Amino acid sequence: MVTIEEKGENVKLILRPNCSLSWRGNKAVFLCIAVWLGGFGLAFAAMGAWVILPFVGLELAVIAASLYYVSWKLAHCEVLTITRDEVYLAKGVDSPKASWTLPREQVIVHVVAASHPWGCPTIQLLADRLITSGGREPVQVGEFLNQDDCKELLRQLVSARLATRHSTAGRVKIAF
Repeated sequence: MVTIEEKGENVKLILRPNCSLSWRGNKAVFLCIAVWLGGFGLAFAAMGAWVILPFVGLELAVIAASLYYVSWKLAHCEVLTITRDEVYLAKGVDSPKASWTLPREQVIVHVVAASHPWGCPTIQLLADRLITSGGREPVQVGEFLNQDDCKELLRQLVSARLATRHSTAGRVKIAF
């Protein structure tokens, strides 16, 4: 999901993965599953098959851990701020864990076409002078976005008048 905030000459792009259910919704789903499995477990325990209760607990623990992990991965956020002088990128979950500040006139948006028609292009930010000196790796932006969101991000980067460069993905040939 790409959210755009414009303030004068500054453009702020907030990139987030598409999330089908909020954390509150995940907790409600887990509660329903816990009540359902708990009812079955207690019914079997009342019939004398008490050995099923640890397995019900283990299953609930795995479901809870899975829901938490997926919700945590979907809370990832990238904020790309384009000002008159610089391009600032911050990545993190609750707060910025990594950030990059690049001079705007040196930034090149490198787009690597997807190798499959259903795939999404890879979008990287490069700093021109740092590349020629070999001093910095490219920074990938929006690796979790779908095709439509990638197109919207590219449209916004082009409208912000950042230099772009396109290339195709290298194909790996396998010989038997």
